[in-house]
Amino acid sequence: MLAQLPKLNDMTDSKAPLITLAQQRADVRPLFVAPTISGRSRDYSHLAEQLNDTVPVYGLQMRGLAGGDKVYDNLRDAAEYHIERMREIQPEGPYSLAGYSAGGTICLAIAEALHDQGETVDLMLMLDAVPLGIEIASPLGSPRRLWRWGCAVVGRIAELYAEGDFFLSMIKRSKSVTLRLWTKIWPFAKKHKIDVRDLFTQSSSSDLPADEAARVQTHLDTILNFQPRRLPLNVVLIRGRYDQLEGSFELDLGWNLAVTGDIQVEVISLQHHQFLFKNRVQLLAEKMKAHLNARVSTSRAFD
Repeated sequence: MLAQLPKLNDMTDSKAPLITLAQQRADVRPLFVAPTISGRSRDYSHLAEQLNDTVPVYGLQMRGLAGGDKVYDNLRDAAEYHIERMREIQPEGPYSLAGYSAGGTICLAIAEALHDQGETVDLMLMLDAVPLGIEIASPLGSPRRLWRWGCAVVGRIAELYAEGDFFLSMIKRSKSVTLRLWTKIWPFAKKHKIDVRDLFTQSSSSDLPADEAARVQTHLDTILNFQPRRLPLNVVLIRGRYDQLEGSFELDLGWNLAVTGDIQVEVISLQHHQFLFKNRVQLLAEKMKAHLNARVSTSRAFD
């Protein structure tokens, strides 16, 4: 899900439960981004730079980054925690949310909690994200899904080959990917427990400290164990060229099973792990700006 471990930047208190990523605009409602698989939102830093002239961006982060507090092992509890942080910036809705990869499922949990509180979400931007926790059909049950599955596998192998270090990357990913694919294809296969270290493709992942690896693993398990309700929400899905291996092998990546509202799908020519890269993120930002500018405007300023 991530190509490399997130690097520290110069932001103050980067382990805080909420960090400011962009705040040039004080006259529009902010965008809240959900933590990535790392539990952090600093991974959105380059994206926020591109959005700085459009919207304030605040990053939500998992509890426990700074030590002391434990990481939540229930995503609904984590969602309530995130909403408390959001209300410190924006006391009432409508709210705008965005999530990359596994962060999309965190957005879904937040939206569910806001819905239960009587609040509204007017923009859900899913960035190559699959709604994890949704039961999906095996690709073997449909020629169309089987074809999309084959295209996704071949396409991702081609992407790895084009990047260089092909054999190193294949060795790193092959065990986890094979088991995940087998679980999807064969309905009687034992569910594979994903090790968070298998989701980082660079060799630096082996340097992840044991305590941090444990926190991130709990964060990942919390996301994977979430069982969402189907919500009356509209979703904007900005996705890459190939289907996610965790998804439904449909154009909407399975979001029709998570929401009852409209799903707008936009495809951009980026690989999944490139979405937040500094030299690639402008393409994503331009797509997001169109939807952010289309929101119902408000005259209220936010400090």
